[in-house]
Amino acid sequence: MNIAILSTSDIQGGAARAAFRLHNALELIGHQSVMAVRRKKSQAPNVFEVQALKPDGASANRFFNVVEKYAFHKNRTEVSNTYFTIPYPGFDLSGTEPIIHSDIINLHWVTKFQSVESIGELLKLKKPVVWTLHDENAYTGGCHYSAGCKNYETGCADCPQLKINDHQLPYHVVQHKKKSWNEHVTIVTPSKWLAGCASRSLVLKGCRAEVIPNAVETEIFRPIEKTKAKQDLQVPVDSICLLFGAEYHSEKRKGYFKLKDALEICLRDKDFKKKAGMGKIVIFTFGDAQKQPKEFNLPVKSFGYVRSDEKLATIYSAADIYLLPSLEDNLPNTMLESMACGTPVVSFPVGGMPDMITTGVTGIVAEDMSSQSLAAGILKLTSDRRLREKMNANCRDLIESGYTLSHQANNYSKLFAELCDSQTSRSENSRFREFRKKNDCISLPNPRTKIDRHFFQTYKHCALSIIKRPDYLDSKPGTKYTQASLKFILHRFETIIRTQALLFYSHRAGKITAGLIKFTKENLKKIWRKYNTLSHRKWRRN
Repeated sequence: MNIAILSTSDIQGGAARAAFRLHNALELIGHQSVMAVRRKKSQAPNVFEVQALKPDGASANRFFNVVEKYAFHKNRTEVSNTYFTIPYPGFDLSGTEPIIHSDIINLHWVTKFQSVESIGELLKLKKPVVWTLHDENAYTGGCHYSAGCKNYETGCADCPQLKINDHQLPYHVVQHKKKSWNEHVTIVTPSKWLAGCASRSLVLKGCRAEVIPNAVETEIFRPIEKTKAKQDLQVPVDSICLLFGAEYHSEKRKGYFKLKDALEICLRDKDFKKKAGMGKIVIFTFGDAQKQPKEFNLPVKSFGYVRSDEKLATIYSAADIYLLPSLEDNLPNTMLESMACGTPVVSFPVGGMPDMITTGVTGIVAEDMSSQSLAAGILKLTSDRRLREKMNANCRDLIESGYTLSHQANNYSKLFAELCDSQTSRSENSRFREFRKKNDCISLPNPRTKIDRHFFQTYKHCALSIIKRPDYLDSKPGTKYTQASLKFILHRFETIIRTQALLFYSHRAGKITAGLIKFTKENLKKIWRKYNTLSHRKWRRN
């Protein structure tokens, strides 16, 4: 079977790594798979970076960057600080060889790579499209995690994560998705929680939803004898090591403040405090070394960014407990990696955690979302060595029973085969194989971002209101375009949209005239002359 996997990156980020693992797993069981990515960070074969032959989408990108920055990023309430994005830019891959010759298209995390319209173009090919969701962005108006909000079920009006929302941009984004994706996609989610959310959403309601968990390389992430692992990391072999991934601890949904409070509660326990005083409680962290937590009243050993999976496996194996205090999450790769190395997990009852963690068997799921409940789970495991040792074996058994690469690949393979048999005929294997041999990138002759003319008006009015806002006018010199420059960007992009619309509708009516072609050429030449003049001046900034 010929499979095209689309992801913003191949290995940068948890969602990308999950897609990359699936790509490798599908090849191991005999399928032909290619990954089309916006940013390639690995040297792996059959991963193709999308490159623009004519990088003329600068105005569109500048326009959407301004809208996203001031309508979303600088306009957040205290509810959440998790990623909140506009669904652009988008690269239309519907005419590229890997898509044309594929039997099935598998979308993953495609932010800043696929737009509402470009996904719509893929759906028009009538090939089976499977979208593996790694967060909630596919069915929301921009947020990647909704922070408990259920507005995505009715249209994302009055978004609680935005301070100023006069133009109701999230609402219009949802309506745009609902209108453009009129062909049903098949949804795959790693957790039962996300499958339920997607099935209740206005955008994806009615789509088939399947739960297929992520997988982990069990030959890399495997248990190493704890004494040896601790010796390798130069920590006392009789210490109890608590591991916490601290890369994004400033993100509210990661629950760092809850963990900090929970450890303070633990220090009030006599036995825990005694062990801590003797140096037998150690906190492990990995992630950005410059953002490591300094508020813990416990010894902290930071490993910074760990780029080697083998070293990461040693860290997981040396840890006695993996702490996962996320307030929102799907099915984190770190949880699978920890369990594959035989280390139990303590977490809150959110997302995919209850799917894998059985209290007393493979870890502890807190009874509620309080720091006290999380602290109770930590204290239970730190005080019971036999229970931890029993969980070590249980965690590894769980991973081997259903979370290996072969399990994931076979589950996807069954779904793909069913969809291909019911919707399309198989593509020619030889053409797909030839593409994989002769290419290392996918070149797009026209990378220009397309956008529905009707919905563009919403972005236009939003942009015009932004350049009048105090936070835009008061921003530092060099961080914003002049009003004249931004208005010109808007004018140029709107002109392109109008000419695209004219050509599209005239083509449908069979009325592409010499006059229309002449008007289009003259109009674009005029715009390009002014654009090049402004570019030469390096876009004067205040």
